[in-house]
Amino acid sequence: MKRFTAFVAALLLAASFFGCENVTPGRESVPEDEGSRDAYREIESVLPPAIEDESGEFSDTQTITLATDEPCLFLSDEETPTAYRTHLSERNAYLSKRYGIELAVRKESGESAPTALLEAVNSGLPYAEILAFGVNDTLKLWSQGLLYDMCLLPGFDPTSSAYDAKNACELAANTAFYMLPDASCYWFDEINVMFCNSKLLDSSLESPLSLAARGEWTWDAFTEHCKAAYAVSKGIFGFGTYADAEDYAGALWTSSGKRIITDTYKKPVRLSMEPSDISETAAALKKHYDTYYRYPETKASAVNQFENGGMIFFSNKLDYFYSLRDGSEKGLEYLLLPMPKLYSESEDCSCLVSNSARVYSVPSTAEKFDRQTAVRINAYLAVACASGAPAAKKAFVGTFIANYLTGNDETLALRAIIDGAAFDFAQVYGSESWEIRYCTTKVISDYIGFGSEVANSIRHARDNFERYVEAKFNAGDE
Repeated sequence: MKRFTAFVAALLLAASFFGCENVTPGRESVPEDEGSRDAYREIESVLPPAIEDESGEFSDTQTITLATDEPCLFLSDEETPTAYRTHLSERNAYLSKRYGIELAVRKESGESAPTALLEAVNSGLPYAEILAFGVNDTLKLWSQGLLYDMCLLPGFDPTSSAYDAKNACELAANTAFYMLPDASCYWFDEINVMFCNSKLLDSSLESPLSLAARGEWTWDAFTEHCKAAYAVSKGIFGFGTYADAEDYAGALWTSSGKRIITDTYKKPVRLSMEPSDISETAAALKKHYDTYYRYPETKASAVNQFENGGMIFFSNKLDYFYSLRDGSEKGLEYLLLPMPKLYSESEDCSCLVSNSARVYSVPSTAEKFDRQTAVRINAYLAVACASGAPAAKKAFVGTFIANYLTGNDETLALRAIIDGAAFDFAQVYGSESWEIRYCTTKVISDYIGFGSEVANSIRHARDNFERYVEAKFNAGDE
């Protein structure tokens, strides 16, 4: 999370735990009020049984360690977003009371996690029971065989109402499950969105915020505004992007609501669309990107152009908003919008969550965990997701309303962004595997950026793709 300074105050002082200075023990103890008890009663039907209901000899309490680069998202401290602190304290107290889980957090950078975990595997020493790192760092662990299949945890079911099944199952790898995306990891800043300079809007066209509030914010409407604002003599462009064509193509494709690979939970990993369908959707998107009114530069140059009144729309991650508005009168001309929809009849917008977003996983050392540890890992994940996702969304939206947003339409746009946040199997696994990338995401980026022919690109890459997914995900399927 890159912008905690917008929400929080001081730096966390790490305490020592069992001789490990980067492990912080949790001792959450808060008085249960009627509201918090009712909140957990409402979700108990989708949670695992309480520990006393389990057969076998389970200890009354057990320390479960979670390794992460952001401890404040899992144990309440000064760096935790203010509106999320009470929830974390209540959640960890509930985990202790119902499941005997005493949470400890091990602070570890995502970059160092593979080395540290591999050392633990080789030495037989404990590392952690649960991991929460960014997707890219989690993929490195996966590629080195350092992650455990969460489907082997007693009772784990990503289709359960405890989880965001839509996004969770997008990252399923057939009969295996290596990473669990959930809003309780507070990854909202990593969502790809669209920003707008309202001073450049044509008053004869309906405001994008009004369109978004009615669910009618589409790429066609976006293009109308771009054309109306474009004024080459004044140096004003229709839109620009922070990311280059290859990276932006992922956010653009995801906005269509289509997935080249999907429905992979307990099913073989396959291309879910025919090349002709991929080509048709890509062509519909390309006409909104490869245009005369797009600003040709990216990164800092595009930021400078946008902030100096030189373009009406700018695509970037949500955390860019903090540099536009600071809670004062600054930046009120800048609007926050979801990515436009390709089809007006689509129910929701679809905004790609970047691979910097944090996800849950379980280390491969879980193969040696006893049953009570495995049961408690499953209980932690279920409780964290079932209670944490709605609490995190409420906290994040509430903070935005209090500090940054100025009207109901802006609030509706933010809710649409969060509700439309989407993970994508091809975007995630393709970033680690060239065999997947060259048959999916690179096909799209090469077409949108350079005009490469879609069907031909897929034909050249498909054999390698199918060999790879058969060996990596589909072994044993008929």
